Amino acid sequence: MNDIPISFHRGDWLRHPHHGRCRVLRVRDAAVTAFAVDRLDPDKPSEALIDLPLAGMSATPIPRPGDAPIGSPGLYWLRLAHKDLRNVHIPLAHDWRDITVFARRAERVFILLAKAWASEFGDPPHLWQFETPTWIDAVTDVNLFAMLREGHDKARRLCAEAEALSWRKINAAWDEWSPRCTPILVLLRNSIEVATEAICPHLDIFEGDIIEVYRHVGTVHGKKSDYVILDCGRNGVISCSLIRATITRHGPDHRDRIPPPSDPIQHARWLWFMTHHSFLPDWRVCPCCGYPGERTDIDDDLEECVLCGWDEDASTGDEEPSLMNDDMTLSYARRHFATQGHIFPAETKSPALLHAHELPEVRKTKKVILERLDALMQAGSEGELVLTLSEDLDRLRGMILDGRARYTP
Repeated sequence: MNDIPISFHRGDWLRHPHHGRCRVLRVRDAAVTAFAVDRLDPDKPSEALIDLPLAGMSATPIPRPGDAPIGSPGLYWLRLAHKDLRNVHIPLAHDWRDITVFARRAERVFILLAKAWASEFGDPPHLWQFETPTWIDAVTDVNLFAMLREGHDKARRLCAEAEALSWRKINAAWDEWSPRCTPILVLLRNSIEVATEAICPHLDIFEGDIIEVYRHVGTVHGKKSDYVILDCGRNGVISCSLIRATITRHGPDHRDRIPPPSDPIQHARWLWFMTHHSFLPDWRVCPCCGYPGERTDIDDDLEECVLCGWDEDASTGDEEPSLMNDDMTLSYARRHFATQGHIFPAETKSPALLHAHELPEVRKTKKVILERLDALMQAGSEGELVLTLSEDLDRLRGMILDGRARYTP
């Protein structure tokens, strides 16, 4: 090493000089490296990074191992912050103890986020004593440090003031105390979003990697922030969060565990619209037709896809009968949609939906929408076409609801 220029970079995989295990280089500062541990002990988070001097070290860069662990010190703290955020949302029932519990839990999440950033990007350990350019996210141009510091101070002051008062005084001025929780919640959500957008892209997961999640093995088809799109072949397409899901990486020898899709054309559509979900964010991609046809932000009794009629059953495989869809299999429903324009057989248990999908105006509108969705796949860009599609899908949904309501046996 003394005669060879040092060319290690953040993200390189090296073989550990002491015990031979492979680790990923997270921090490089002058003649010191910091290796991320491959399995972080939850009881010893301070050992997330191991500092080793480069002088006299005989480490050798190697290709990333096929079974290399997924994760980083920052991801460890970020997961805890996401988990603890759920505990912050407690009912505020006019009780001073609720105010103090809320403030303490919020303060903990702000500290966890600061630890996530510091351990991932190598900032000093004194989390509230410094302000460096690395705290400003390059994408959003948001000063994360300022957000965390402001939220931490607000939560700490709120807790101290609440503890100094009796419950009677808080109850008497409840309209003044309760609104003070809202800005803290807003800062929490925004801080977690910025930290997630900054940390997750650095995780070493790339297209083509073979990973296992929810007992499904698949190939990474796309990645955006903390979500990856997993192509599981015949077992479908999965969108999973790097924050909430337990993910295991596998080598190329696991590729034979991914069965080929039964309908390659439909599968390609499914993959494309899952990967480009941001084009139509209010519409979930249907596992039957492969198009975005399930509205996600409206609470009514129309849960079926407006394009094919499939009622999503997450536990159903291609060849398993679905209790929510007349005991049809996905394979049969896809074939029926390809020939009839919907999934409902003549003897369906949902005659009102069959009637609605058979209406001439519904068929005509659906034909136009499918042509535009196919054009969107070809163009690969949004704009006026996406705006028109969203409006057309909403109009089609209203037509199906109206047709179902007007059905008479």
